[in-house]
Amino acid sequence: MMKKTLFGIFSVLPLLCAQAEDLRPMPLEISAENSQHLNMKDLGNGEWELELVGTPPLDPYFFVQSKEPIPFETHNVLSFESFSGTEIGKAVLYVGNWDMEHVVEYPNVARSEGWMNTSIDLSGVLRPPSKPFTKIRVTLGSGAEPGHKFKVRNFAIRKISEWEKNHADTHVAKARADREHAARIDTYLDEKFPAAVTKVSPGKNGKIRISGTLPEAAEGKAVFLAEIPMWTDPTMLNEESDIPALLPVSGNKFRKTVSRFADDKSDRIISGWAVVEKDGKGYKLLSPVKYVDEGEIESRANLPHPNPASLKGIGGMPFDHPDMQELQISSTAYNIVLNALIENYRHSDFTIPYEYGGHTFYINQSYLGQLDMDLKAIFDADQMLSVIILISNPKGSPEGSWLKTVGHPDALPSSIFVSPTLDTKEAVTAYAAAMSFLAERYSRPGGEFGRIHYWIMQNEINSAYFWSSAGDITVQTYMDIYQKSMRLAQIYARHFNPHAKTLISLDHNWGTCHHKGYRGREMLEYLVKYSQKEGDFEWGMALHPYARDLFNARIWDDPQAVHSFDTPYLTHRNLEVADAWAKLPQNAYNGKVMREIQLTEQGVNTRDYEKESLDDQAAGVAYLWKKIEPLDSITVYHYHLWADNPHEGGLLLGLRKLPTGDDPLGKKPAWEVFKHYGNDTPEWEQWSDFALKHMGFGSWDEIIIPFGQDLEKVTEGGRNDFEKLKNLYKK
Repeated sequence: MMKKTLFGIFSVLPLLCAQAEDLRPMPLEISAENSQHLNMKDLGNGEWELELVGTPPLDPYFFVQSKEPIPFETHNVLSFESFSGTEIGKAVLYVGNWDMEHVVEYPNVARSEGWMNTSIDLSGVLRPPSKPFTKIRVTLGSGAEPGHKFKVRNFAIRKISEWEKNHADTHVAKARADREHAARIDTYLDEKFPAAVTKVSPGKNGKIRISGTLPEAAEGKAVFLAEIPMWTDPTMLNEESDIPALLPVSGNKFRKTVSRFADDKSDRIISGWAVVEKDGKGYKLLSPVKYVDEGEIESRANLPHPNPASLKGIGGMPFDHPDMQELQISSTAYNIVLNALIENYRHSDFTIPYEYGGHTFYINQSYLGQLDMDLKAIFDADQMLSVIILISNPKGSPEGSWLKTVGHPDALPSSIFVSPTLDTKEAVTAYAAAMSFLAERYSRPGGEFGRIHYWIMQNEINSAYFWSSAGDITVQTYMDIYQKSMRLAQIYARHFNPHAKTLISLDHNWGTCHHKGYRGREMLEYLVKYSQKEGDFEWGMALHPYARDLFNARIWDDPQAVHSFDTPYLTHRNLEVADAWAKLPQNAYNGKVMREIQLTEQGVNTRDYEKESLDDQAAGVAYLWKKIEPLDSITVYHYHLWADNPHEGGLLLGLRKLPTGDDPLGKKPAWEVFKHYGNDTPEWEQWSDFALKHMGFGSWDEIIIPFGQDLEKVTEGGRNDFEKLKNLYKK
């Protein structure tokens, strides 16, 4: 039985964190000598490419070594960076001696879309090394298939950081509290309550009208209509809970009117409302929390519904490049980093005051100027715009700053961006200020600063450990935060634009997840439960259906992407799964309106610029279009990337080549395929025929797989849902 410390199991750290503290790392050199089941290629600059070889089961290992003995009493954290298009798998490390008393295991070195640092505590060995040592044996990719490639660099051994010490010290208590919270959430979402808040209607007169019903059993009891702000946990309303408004109610039906703005100027349009009963020192829920009815929000102006000329969007292209017209680009996505926009106090570029919730915030004049220029250019080009809302990691940010207030304090240092924290009034107010400012400015009738049509909340949240961390928490707790973030953003967006919509951002992990990640389907199901329980709102999905291995150009050959709701991965090959899920009645907005899907990031890799690789990509891009074309839930398809990026770890996803080299920004064949998408032209027919022949299919009917026989086996609602879905397809 191997001893494992808490830190050894739970820590993943980025290089930037290590640099921020004086951890005095000792560099370790990678050696290919005496390696097993690996082809190791030295790429220079300390980077190595590793390819798994041999006959399964594989035990691929190599050695890292220092130039001097390692002081294990103080330096016992191994760190390294990796880049892999799919998960690398379990890491096994032998420290000084090659026996079971000197081994440490790490659950899963995950996929990343950039260089990701992993740190592993080696102090959990059963016995310290028996003598001074300089070498560590590293197993990476155990259990993976031959042919899998990934890159590693910057191996070092160092002291434990203060963050790691604190994390290990508090992890057990936090994990227990999180599990208890998750259990309360599940009970709340499943419970049938006797009372109900039936309608929450904001009016232009500055009032909010709340209606509801009470059970007969409530007669004569201390029953109230309670304001439940987003920072209050409705599953545990004790004497310390913040309930700003508590209004007595009685009778079978009730109706109350409150001011939209509280005495402290808090905006109640983002508050929830529930019927509660006095219960000892706290309160007991008699109804679920109910947020404002989306259909009751009166928008400032009846802005037109976005109607792009085509599904085609693209990432990384200059707005004024001729390719915009030639490729018929009709939509685009744009990152907005909130902490670059807004601050709690005036300093440097943050000079424009903005009043919200009784507080004065400050907008970054320089960042806002860039936003205005870019978003106006997009608007003037008549393109539909989806913005991606991001928050930087708050580690190291100053106390009192907007980022320190809003960025989740438990976010893993491995995460480039983080989830907001919404468990304090200060955090909700600061977050709402940013969203209110953006929604108002970029929804003006004349579009003088541009217009935001869709709001993608964070990035690839099922890989939160890298893109949007809120700490090492359960999916229930994570989705409790996330759905509030989505709802808050949509309330303000709809206040100014009746067609605005928030989108949940998910990568290809549908029924599986990486270490510290989440299953996409499970996250969607919790979002549906919250929507049905607390008042539905018209959210959609922003999916990134890359191949399981991002480096795989032959996207039609992705065996773990199957046509079932239980598929591990959602990729180009089985997009029908997402379309079918969006069309299930129980998942529809108010049970009637199909959830919209935007494919906001995906692409097909070229391994190199040789003909075979370029042909694979061209066929894959044609295949992608043919998969999307019959799926009417999909309204946007953003190809990633316009041109190859030298900073994507060797991925060559662009329709054009790298900006350097023999043919800078040269067009790949995939550029021509993308250009002719959706056009009934001889050129498209030629590319279509080429793709079929290259992939080995006789007709496109072979790749369009109606979602049917698999669904019947896995749909939770059984045969009834299967029949409903077949009827929807007929329509």
